[in-house]
This record gives sequence, structure tokens and C-alpha cells, in this order.
Amino acid sequence: DGTAAADPRSRFFRSGVIGVMNDGFPLYGPVDEHGNIHQGLDECGGKYDNEGEYAYYASLEPPYTIACFGPGYAATPPSPIKDAVPRTANDDAAPACPAGAIATSKGCTNCPAGRYAKDDGCTGTCPPGHYCLEGSAGPEAAVECPGGVFGDVRGLRDATCAGPCPPGSFCPRGSLEPRPCGSEDRYCPAGSSAPILADAGAYTTPQMASAWAHPEAPYCMASEGANCTAAAIASRPLAPRQTGIQQCEPGHFCTQGIKFRCPGGRYGSEHHLKTPNCTAACPAGTYCPEGSLEPSLLPAGRYSPRKELRSFDDASLCPAGSYCPPGSSASIHCPAGRFGDRVGLKSAACPSTNSDGDAPSQCPAGYVCPSGTAVSTSIKCGSPKALDLLEALERNAPLPERGETTRGGGLGAAAFCPRGSAAARRV
Repeated sequence: DGTAAADPRSRFFRSGVIGVMNDGFPLYGPVDEHGNIHQGLDECGGKYDNEGEYAYYASLEPPYTIACFGPGYAATPPSPIKDAVPRTANDDAAPACPAGAIATSKGCTNCPAGRYAKDDGCTGTCPPGHYCLEGSAGPEAAVECPGGVFGDVRGLRDATCAGPCPPGSFCPRGSLEPRPCGSEDRYCPAGSSAPILADAGAYTTPQMASAWAHPEAPYCMASEGANCTAAAIASRPLAPRQTGIQQCEPGHFCTQGIKFRCPGGRYGSEHHLKTPNCTAACPAGTYCPEGSLEPSLLPAGRYSPRKELRSFDDASLCPAGSYCPPGSSASIHCPAGRFGDRVGLKSAACPSTNSDGDAPSQCPAGYVCPSGTAVSTSIKCGSPKALDLLEALERNAPLPERGETTRGGGLGAAAFCPRGSAAARRV
């Protein structure tokens, strides 16, 4: 504005008396001969010097000259006191106080925090949702409570207002009271000014149980994609006060702030899964109950070439003449010389119904049992079918299909088949 800034500690401000007040006491500048601001002033802005003389001293802040006619009650003269005479303040000496302050016997006093200047006093009370700092000049000086806190009472004094917004609620700027956070797709920690949307692959807390928590409850197929959880989400009760967020754990997927178990037939081996497809479909030879972290092998005695099995009961029992070790996607023929006369066999021993425990079965004497035999007495030793099998083995050719042979005759008595024979022997 073109006004030169003056240094109050410069030599021009150390000149002594700069005026005389109406009561006859002199007014000195604000700093002494050493450039220090005068200290120990009474409520009127004056003090006694070492000679017992009372004088006023200008200040660098309002009211700049005097606040009342002195000496004030806080003035302490040296002993013996000279001819200084205390004087009482009068209305003519009332200072011109700045906005937000009032004149008192001690000078200008700021309106206290929580109130504002009104009707020549500090009678205004700060409205709810706002706070008033010390020295507020009027209702327009009230400041809205910042976001993250609320002000449900009058007379608030600072930016903390009535306190932080509690967990599960949010408080925009100027809030009178906390507001519920909303649905499960958002959360509000303590001191929130607005809800925070949950990331895909995360869920808000506290979390209620998944709608599909019970095995008997139907779960949609993963191939249905995002529609898989629509009905479940729609049926969930409102959770308007979510307070935190958690990364989706393995075996689950999280969408719209809700955690669901991975559907049956699929597994989730990772954190932060976002869709019902989870990590992948369970491969053939395995099954995945709801919420699986990894595929589980089908138990021995069962097999399935299909993917996405939810239970081992969905797999087929191993057929007669075959066995199925754990994790089988296809059955395996019982070895030649053995037979499998029942379903659900678990090992290459192919024990028969008459076997002692898991002892391997053996083709009975006088019969042959190529691989995959279910009935031990189906091929006699000297029969044409036995000869077909023998010649195929001798030529290292594929074994003929099971069934009737077109051969006219077999080896008859020229064949020998001891117990456990895979093929006839020539005599």
C-alpha cells in the first residue's frame, strides 16, 4: 500500500515522551533505550519508574495507547512514593476495542471461545454444528465444524467440536450429529467425513455370515458369473454401520463389500479374489466343497472325468474289472491274471469278494483272465477265445475285444492254465 514498515526498535522509537494524556501523565514510546518492549505494565498501560514517577507506555497491540486512566490497581510504586497520585478510570477513557472484544475495567477483553460479541457484550452463543474461537466478532465469525467431527450442542469452542465421528458413522462438514455409514459396500472408521467404498476383493467389517453358510443351501453355479450372488446380496439385512475393511481370505471371494465362500466345484487358493469363479475349477479326479482352498483328490474306489465336482459322492464307483487309486479321472483295468468281481476296487491287487482282506485276486486254475476281467470263469483255458488271446500275445498284437470269437475251435487239451493265468500255455 506504499506505507514503509517501521521497526519499533529503531532509534526513532526510543525518543522518550511522545505525548501527554488528559490526566497529565506522560506517554512514552513502546520500547526503552535498549530497544526492548516495556514490561510490567498495569491494566491501564502504565507503570512507575525507579524514581517513583508514573507514566504510560504505548503498546504494539490494541489499544496502542492507554486502556484507562492510571495508576491502575496493578501498578506498584517504589518506596518512598513521590508525588504520583492514583486516579480512577472514567468512561471518557474507555478504549476503542477491536471487533470481538469488549471494554472492561482492565481494558479490551476478547469474547471467550464458544461465544461471540453481541449487544455491547459477549452474549452470543455459538450455534450447533459450529465453533467460535476467542474474540469472535459476531455470528458470521462462527466456523463450521470440520468433516470427521460433529457438533450437537451450542457454545463449542474449537475445531474438535463435540468430538470425532464414532466408528460406523460419518460426519460431513457442519454436522449436527453422526450419520449411519450405509450398506455393506462401504465403511466408516472413527473420524470419517464420508463413507469409503470397499475395494473389489475386500469385505467390510463387522461381517455377517454368508447367505450360503449351510451345506444344504443351494449355491449358484460359477458359470453364472456376477449374477451368482445377486439374490444373496439382495436378501441380506442392512448393515449400516460398517467400521473397517479386510482383504478377502483364500477360499472366499468378495464383492460389494460382502464375503462369500467359493462355490462348490471351484477353489480359491489366493487372497483378494473378486468373482465366484475364484481361482479355478476343480480338475477331473478331484472335488471341491464350498469354500475350498485347494482341490481334494477323489477317494480310492471312485473316478470322474468331469470337472467342478462339489462332492466325492458326485463321482462314479469304479466298475467291476477295474480299480481306481485316489484322484482317478478314469478307471484302470485290473492286471492280467487277476479279476475284479465287484465295484469300487481301490488298488491293482483287485481283491475278490472271497479274498482275505486286501490280498490280490488270482484267476482260478483252468481259466484265463486278461486285464480288465470281471468274471473269473468267463474264459476257459482251451476255448477258442483263449486261443485268440494267446495268439495275440505271441504276435505282440493288440488283445481282441471281449465277446464271442469266430474261431471254430480252441486248443482243447493242448492248453494248460494254472492258477493266476493271464493266457493259456501250449502243452
